[in-house]
Amino acid sequence: MSKPGSFDLSESARLISALLLGAPVPLPPSAALAAPAEPAPHVEPAEPIAPAPTPAAPALAVPRSDALDQVLTQACARGQFKGAVLADAQGFALAVHEGPLATDVLAAFTSVLGEALERAAVLLRQREATYISMDIDYLDKLVLKRFAVGPHTLFLMLIASQGGDERTDLELAIGQIRSLIGR
Repeated sequence: MSKPGSFDLSESARLISALLLGAPVPLPPSAALAAPAEPAPHVEPAEPIAPAPTPAAPALAVPRSDALDQVLTQACARGQFKGAVLADAQGFALAVHEGPLATDVLAAFTSVLGEALERAAVLLRQREATYISMDIDYLDKLVLKRFAVGPHTLFLMLIASQGGDERTDLELAIGQIRSLIGR
């Protein structure tokens, strides 16, 4: 028999096997049963405390879609792009100049390329990485530029030809978009 307060492996094994077999487990004679505790007094639940609201970024003031659509139309005409979409960080189209791809596909793809751009910026430790392109086929590519208007992140994506340099027209369009939304 073991001393009081010491660990007895055989006693532990006996108790575990009894529990597994469903047999009653007798308590050792030294174990005193505790007196039942008094019930806790009834306390009325207090009103739940709502967390303090976190200050949200002000809503993005988007001007009439016609003005933004016109900026994209002009950019496509200047740079001979096949299509363009301005989207928010969630991939919702704010303005579109129709191209060979459906509007919802172009807008959704901005969030896919935008996420790839953000991950690449983190991996490369280049927070200034704001531009990414992806070949669609031998003739065309998707070009995505991330930019901010106040606290909001926006994406401008173009369908451009493989041989062209779209950066100047892209930056010009972004400047026009900022002036329209920033009003």
